[in-house]
Amino acid sequence: MEFETSSSSETEKIQESLVSETTIEANYHQVHAKNDNSPVTIADWSVQAIVSWILSEAFGIENVSIVAEEDVEVLLKAGSAGLLENVVKTANKCVAKAPLFGLNAPARALNTREVLDAISRCNSSGGRSGRFWVLDPVDGTLGFVCGNQYAIALALIEDGEPVIGVLGCPNYPMKKEWLSYQNGYRRILSRLASPTSETRAKGSVI
Repeated sequence: MEFETSSSSETEKIQESLVSETTIEANYHQVHAKNDNSPVTIADWSVQAIVSWILSEAFGIENVSIVAEEDVEVLLKAGSAGLLENVVKTANKCVAKAPLFGLNAPARALNTREVLDAISRCNSSGGRSGRFWVLDPVDGTLGFVCGNQYAIALALIEDGEPVIGVLGCPNYPMKKEWLSYQNGYRRILSRLASPTSETRAKGSVI
């Protein structure tokens, strides 16, 4: 699916920043703790907003029901204005590229309220009947933060049965033998390889 590809591309860029040695101290402030102490990053909220917005645009808000992991509680806390601003900025950078994947971009940049609403709409409780989407915006947040493996996971459920399942895996190497290497080593080798080398290729939508 096109929005999986788009979201994967954007999370890869965010990850590059998170694991950059030159910004390591600043990056600690980009990882936040939810009420259950599990980590959450700008990418989690941004991807959820992006997928929610694109599905709503494609099928109509009234026809889209999404079960997802994130809410806006942390983003609305006092002192989170900078974090929220970065989420809005990241989401807009991604949806602006929608035409590259055959999708319509918004006529203007999404404002803060629209991004928050897109995140908040992912509040379905699911169930055994009806149609709904299930989204994990960054499955494996710890892996994402450390520069290792993670996925954007999306599925369509109808009457309790999975109909479509999509995984966007930005760090999955196209050469399977590279899977045996630690991801940091694999990243170094890919940068040393020639631009035309197949070892440079990574990322997969399944």
